[in-house]
Amino acid sequence: MTLTDQRPGEPSPLGKHDAECVPPDRARLSDLWEHVRPMRRSLATALVLALIGAGFALVQPLLVMRAIQGAAGAEAVGGVIALLIALFVGEALIDAAQSFLLQRSGEQVVRRIRHRMIRMTLFLPISRHDRFRNGDLLSRVGTDTTLLRASVSSGIVDALVGVVSLLGAIALMIYLDWSLFALVIVAVLAAGTVVGVVLTGIQRASEQAQDRVGAMTADLDSSLSAIRTVVASNAQDRETRRISARVDEAYEAGVRAARLDALVNPAMTLATNGSFLLVLGVGGVRVAGGDLDLATLVSFLLYLTLLVMPIALIAGAASSIKEGLGALHRIKQLLGERGEDHGAPPDDPAEPLIRRRPDAPVELEFRDVHFRYDDTPVLEGASFTVPARAYAAIVGRSGAGKTTIFSLVEQFYRPDRGIILLNRREIGGVPLPEYRSAIGYVQQEAPILWGNLRDNLRFAAPDAADHEIIDTLRQTHLYDWYASLPDGLDTHVGDRGVTLSGGQRQRIAIARALVAKPSLLLLDEPTAHLDGEAEAAVIATLRRLRARCTLLVIAHRRSTIGSSDLVLDLEAGRVTTRSDEP
Repeated sequence: MTLTDQRPGEPSPLGKHDAECVPPDRARLSDLWEHVRPMRRSLATALVLALIGAGFALVQPLLVMRAIQGAAGAEAVGGVIALLIALFVGEALIDAAQSFLLQRSGEQVVRRIRHRMIRMTLFLPISRHDRFRNGDLLSRVGTDTTLLRASVSSGIVDALVGVVSLLGAIALMIYLDWSLFALVIVAVLAAGTVVGVVLTGIQRASEQAQDRVGAMTADLDSSLSAIRTVVASNAQDRETRRISARVDEAYEAGVRAARLDALVNPAMTLATNGSFLLVLGVGGVRVAGGDLDLATLVSFLLYLTLLVMPIALIAGAASSIKEGLGALHRIKQLLGERGEDHGAPPDDPAEPLIRRRPDAPVELEFRDVHFRYDDTPVLEGASFTVPARAYAAIVGRSGAGKTTIFSLVEQFYRPDRGIILLNRREIGGVPLPEYRSAIGYVQQEAPILWGNLRDNLRFAAPDAADHEIIDTLRQTHLYDWYASLPDGLDTHVGDRGVTLSGGQRQRIAIARALVAKPSLLLLDEPTAHLDGEAEAAVIATLRRLRARCTLLVIAHRRSTIGSSDLVLDLEAGRVTTRSDEP
C-alpha cells in the first residue's frame, strides 16, 4: 500500500473503480522481439559478424586436414599455416566487434524499457499505486530490466549463431564421414531432449525468483522509509528477521533456477565428450584397418570439438532467454497498466475552467456524491458547497472519509454516483494537467523531496523566480529561518527532509503549494505538527489566503476549526454544513 494520504481507520482504497489488474500471459519470444526490434540494425550487424567468425572457425579444421595431408606428401604447407593464423586473428577481432555491438544494443534496449517503465510508474493512477508496493516497482525497473539485458546482449544472437555454426559443423562432418556422424547424433539428441525438459522449468523458476526479489526490495524500502520509528521501537532485529525471510525466499527460488540451469551445459558437454571418445575409438579402428585416413579422422574430431561451442552457445542462450522472459513477464505487468487519462483539450480554450490569476478563487460543489472502497461505503449522498474565497473546515471521526473527499477533488478517484463541480462546471471533462495546476494539495505527512530548498519550493511551479519563493516564505513565517541558512535556497534538506523538524516540513509543504498560486487549496491537518506559536502563524496565513484562493481544510484542532467560515461535518457518509463551531 502506497497511499500516503490514507487516514487511520479508513478503508483501503482497493475498490472496483478501476478494472482489476489481470496479469498478462507468460512472456513469449514475440514479446521480446517487440522490444528488440528498434535495435534490429545493430543486432543484424552483430549477427553478420558472428556468422563470419563462425565461418572462419569452420574452415580451420579443413585447413588442418590439408596441412596434415600436405606434410605427409612432402608438400609445402607454409601458405596453409599462414592462412590458419590469419583466420585465428580475424576471428578474434570480429568477436571483439560483435561483443561491443551486442552489449551496446542490450544497453539501448534496457534504456528504452526503463524510460517507458519510469513514465508509466509516475503516470499510474493513484488507485493503481495502491495495488503495487514501491519496492516492487523499483525492483521491476532495476533488477528485472538488468536480467532482460543478458537475453538481448547475448541470448538472441548467440542462439542464431549457435544454430548456424551447429548446422555448418554437422554438414562438414557428414561430408567427411556420415557413419561417424551417426554415432554423434544419437548422443546429442538424447542430451537435447533432457535440455528441452529443463528449459521449460527455468522460465517459471526465474519468474518466482524475481517476484521474491521484488518482495524483499519492497519490505526493505518500507523499513528504510520509517527508519527512525524502527530504531526508536527497538525493532531492528524484528525487521532484520522479517526482511531476511524474504532474502531466504529469494535465495531458494534462485537456487531452484540455478539447479535447473546447471543441468543444461553438463548434459550437452557430456554428450559431445562421450561422442568424442566413441568417434576416437571407432575411427581409430578404421584408420588401423585402412578404411579411413588419419587426416580425415583428425579433421572430423576437430569438428566434433567445435560442435561443443555452438551446442553450449545454444544451451546457454536458451537458458538466458528463458530467464529474460521470466523478467519480461513482470515488466509486461507494469507496462500493461493503463496510465491516467489526462483528457482532451477543452472545446473552447477561451473559456477555461479556472482563470489562472492569483486573485481567482473558485467555488467547489459536491452534489449527491456516492463512493465506496470495495464493498465498504464511504460517501452516501454527500452534498455541500464551498463558496469562492471561503475557508471551509472538514471535521468528522477518523475513517469518516475526509481524505476521500480530497482524493475525489484531486480526481485520484471518480465517484460512483453524483457530480463534483468547480465554478459550476463538472470537473470530469477538464484535462487533468489544467485542472490540477489550479489546485494546491498539502498532505498531512508533508513529504519533502531529495534536493535543496529551492527545488522543493518550486516543485509545482518550476518557473517560479527566487523573489516569488521568498515572498511565499514570508507569508508562511519561514523567512527568518531561511535567512539564517548559510546556503539560503541552495540548502539541502536531506532524504525525505530528514534535516528538518516536523513543523518546518509542514510549513515548507504549505509554501510549496502557495508558490504555484492555486485557486483552491486543500490542506490535510496543516497544524498537526506545529507548536502553539507556529500554529497561530499558519492560521493567520490561512486567513489572509482567503483573498486569493478558496480553502478546504481537514481539521481536528479547535483553533483551526474556529477560524473557518463554515464547517463541513462528515458523518455516516453525508455532510452537514454549519457556519460556525458550537
